[in-house]
Amino acid sequence: MNRFEKDRLRRKAKNIIEAMLVYLLLWLFSIVIPIMGVWAHLIWSNSFTLFIKISTLTIWSIETVVVGALLVSSYITVKKYVSQIVAED
Repeated sequence: MNRFEKDRLRRKAKNIIEAMLVYLLLWLFSIVIPIMGVWAHLIWSNSFTLFIKISTLTIWSIETVVVGALLVSSYITVKKYVSQIVAED
């Protein structure tokens, strides 16, 4: 593996790690949505706020699975790139 390919793999790995951090930050920020649904239900306690709470928890659960899958696939890709870079040194 020549120097150009190593630099390209390092750049890809760095970009993937930055994307993983963005995924994690967005997921942490999205925790606010279910909490707001629970607050609304506690304040008003009617069927509409219960619907909002169930909807936000469902969406957040789906988002958690998607973000988890993205993080795992990104980790596997970075691990592959790092092993290729180290193997050639």
